[in-house]
Amino acid sequence: MSRNFTGTTDVVAVGDSTSLRTPSTAITAACWINPDSTQTNWATPLYKGRSDGNHSYGFGQNDTSSRQYRGYIRASLATYTSLTTQLSAATWYFLVLRWAGAAVSLRVYNADGSINQTVTSDPDSGTIDYEALDFKVGPLFSGKVAGVYVTNVSLTDDEVLALLRGSRPRQASAVDWPLWGVASPEADLSGNGNNGTVTGATAANHAPVAGYVTMLGANVGWLESAGGIIGPFPTFFH
Repeated sequence: MSRNFTGTTDVVAVGDSTSLRTPSTAITAACWINPDSTQTNWATPLYKGRSDGNHSYGFGQNDTSSRQYRGYIRASLATYTSLTTQLSAATWYFLVLRWAGAAVSLRVYNADGSINQTVTSDPDSGTIDYEALDFKVGPLFSGKVAGVYVTNVSLTDDEVLALLRGSRPRQASAVDWPLWGVASPEADLSGNGNNGTVTGATAANHAPVAGYVTMLGANVGWLESAGGIIGPFPTFFH
């Protein structure tokens, strides 16, 4: 499953925590998106918030209602890089932001793992700057989101492809939300307890991840026992 967002108040969110700030001198942030044809200005598939709008890290638009997204971090500067062409509507893509003290890289993969486009920023160094604000998925975004993953290293290309296919090459240091759409809160598989509270975003068909059902099945016991987060699961998932 995934979560469908309507471009209004729909969101999956969790409050600030130490683990959400673990990306410091390096980061990988990734998620699947399937954008609707019409987007709202400032649509944001995911971000870790800052009050000045130069968010600590994330994907989003600036002030244009297009499907031409940016990847950004806030380290010594507010640094971003923008896609060169719009993404197609009603199509699944895997977005990957990577940074390790130099240029910010934003790469978009097609569902089959081929590269759609890659863009990079000017270099930025230092450490990512944070404020005590929420981590959010979906604000003002219209479409589906799944497979949200944030960790404190810049993954290799091979590791990114493994992540795209539904495995976890490294345990996420910050957050790992498959966004199964079963219940609220959405479970965090990073082990940090950053479970996401769902407001409005409804369950939808899942992204084309080969390991999706296997991953869900492998975590049924954990999810059912994790403080009543989710469960019991329908027998289909057992």
